[in-house]
Amino acid sequence: MPVENVESNEAVLFFGCSYTFGDGFEDSESMPYQFQKFVGGRYQAFNYGYTAYGAHQMLPILENEKEKSGLGSNVPKYAFYQAITDHAFRGAFTSNENLGPKYSLTISSVILRVL
Repeated sequence: MPVENVESNEAVLFFGCSYTFGDGFEDSESMPYQFQKFVGGRYQAFNYGYTAYGAHQMLPILENEKEKSGLGSNVPKYAFYQAITDHAFRGAFTSNENLGPKYSLTISSVILRVL
């Protein structure tokens, strides 16, 4: 997905489902690619979107710092999560998508914990 002539090592991370990933489109038509093109090399965009992903996939990626393996020398500056209403159902496991980590609130803390 790289756009040529990126002058900065500051990264912008994009998370979400197939809309973010760009299912059915060329890489150059995805939102992260278009963002990087729009900012004219000020930021390097990284697309962590994937088909049927929700916030419950994004959170463990960040918790376990899995995004860092693809960043190289780039430093994350901003992150965007592109949501659709179905993501709430995916995360609550009330839809057909029953894969991925499960989170719940603990009694002792308001911090979300992986079950």
